[in-house]
Amino acid sequence: MSSRLSSNPLSSSFFFRLLNDEISFLFHDLKGEILIQLQKYDEAFIEFDKSLELIKSKTKKTMMYSKLSMISESIGEFEKSIDYLKRIQVLSNDKEVKIESFRRRIDIMKQLKLYDEIILEIQKIFSSSLDLGNQADEFNIELAIAYMRLNNFYESKKIFNNIIEYSNNSIELELVR
Repeated sequence: MSSRLSSNPLSSSFFFRLLNDEISFLFHDLKGEILIQLQKYDEAFIEFDKSLELIKSKTKKTMMYSKLSMISESIGEFEKSIDYLKRIQVLSNDKEVKIESFRRRIDIMKQLKLYDEIILEIQKIFSSSLDLGNQADEFNIELAIAYMRLNNFYESKKIFNNIIEYSNNSIELELVR
């Protein structure tokens, strides 16, 4: 009979495990925050990783990855920050969160002058199923600038011309209406 109670989702042991996980998550998260304040970053990341293991909610995981990305970026761990932003993009179901994490990745890659990677990432996102809406022009501009930084002026000019042509066509359509 006791084994029946322990597998029952309404049993007290089930709720205790959930409560225990939540308390453990909060403990590791708080400990990580304190270690950040003490500038013990490696120890803080260990605590945050422990808290991540306890999180079940995608929203909480996304928030934790965002926190880890910002901390990584602030201490100059740019590759780590990019990795956390990639995780957000994969994990989140929210289109705006996906686009914002992608935008932040591109910004970091620009700081690192990773123009080849910027081109690959933007081409990947254009070929994905993610609807960029109005942000497509922004990423096209980033793509053109990356080509320009690599001295590929032909591709850069082609992209800029396409942006201008598309904008002119959009303006003409608005005038006709």
